[in-house]
Formats: sequence, structure tokens, C-alpha cells
Amino acid sequence: RGIVAGVYNEPAPGIGLLSDLKHFRTEVGAGPTTVETDLRFGLVYRPWDRTWTFLDKLELISDEESGGDMDTESWKIVNNFNANFRPNDDLQLSFLLGTKYVRETLQGQDFDGITYLLGSEGRYDLSPRWDIGGWASVLNTVETGTTEYGLGASLGYGLMENVWVSFGYNLLGFEDSDFSQGNFTAQGPFVKFRIKFDQETLRDILNR
Repeated sequence: RGIVAGVYNEPAPGIGLLSDLKHFRTEVGAGPTTVETDLRFGLVYRPWDRTWTFLDKLELISDEESGGDMDTESWKIVNNFNANFRPNDDLQLSFLLGTKYVRETLQGQDFDGITYLLGSEGRYDLSPRWDIGGWASVLNTVETGTTEYGLGASLGYGLMENVWVSFGYNLLGFEDSDFSQGNFTAQGPFVKFRIKFDQETLRDILNR
């Protein structure tokens, strides 16, 4: 059984609020029962001049399994804050601050931990279609004292309006299920493809 719900509202020009819920309960006759819940809150501030743009997403995620060989329960709070600064039409600077608190219970024993992510990226338009960029980040796990670094660069090309592809390589990298999605943080080469989905872009793609 599952519940999926969401709401989006713009209380003022340039300000957007988002909330969505996903809740699933799975029961197996002779097996375990799994309950998964993901509650998200989002805030975006996009003023008309677009010099600064702010995005913040807060997630509360829980996962519980009982009735099997091992009962487990985990929940975590993840917050991602992004700030984008565009001083002119050719240059963009982005800043990221991520925080995560995780708590797990395995066979009656509790484990918890805090992780921080700090990163920055810069992109410069070489021409109307080509751009170049680089990024650097630091991922720190407090309890273990582990610190991982990310460092990479990429070259991007605009295939058409609102469609962009980039080819890059990360000299240093890391993997984290809550911070790596969509950011291509693993070490090595990568290809990133982005598209802004709206009625005009979809129409242009179909026409081509």
C-alpha cells in the first residue's frame, strides 16, 4: 500500500514552496514487513534579476523492516542548501552546503552519525553554445573522522535552447547516496545531460 502526495505554492513573486510525501508499506505472507517514508520540504528564491538564486531541500527519510531474520530501523535528516551567483551573463558561481544525520537500529543496537558536505562550482560561457567549468568539494564524516575530497572540470555544449550536455573528468571524487545524485561526484570521467522540460522545449525537440 502506498501514498504519494505533493503540493507547490508561490506565496510571492520569486518565492516557491514545495512539500511532498511518499509512504509505502509492503507485507509478504511468510516474510518481513517493510515501511518506507520520505517527507520533503523545498524552498526556492528566484528574484526577477536572477543575480542570486537560493534553493533549499530538507528530507526526512525512514526505513523499517520487521518480521524477518533481522529487524532493522533507520531514519535520517538530510538538508541541501544551494546558492547560485551570476554577476554577469557569462559567469556563474554556485555554492553548496549539505548536512546529514543518520540513526540506525540493528538488533537493538543504535548507531548514528553526522556528515557535512561543502562545495563550490564555477562556469564560464566561452561562446553562446560552449562553456567551461570546474568544481571542488569536501565531504566529512564526524564520527569516523573521515574526509574525502572532490575536484573536477568539464566542458559543456548547448545542443539547442534548454538542452545542454557536458563532458568532464573528476581527478578526486567520492560517493554518497544522499549527496551524489545528479552531481557526478565519483572519481573518473562522466557525461552529464540536462534538459529543461516545458511545453516549448518538448515541442522544439519533437519538431527536430
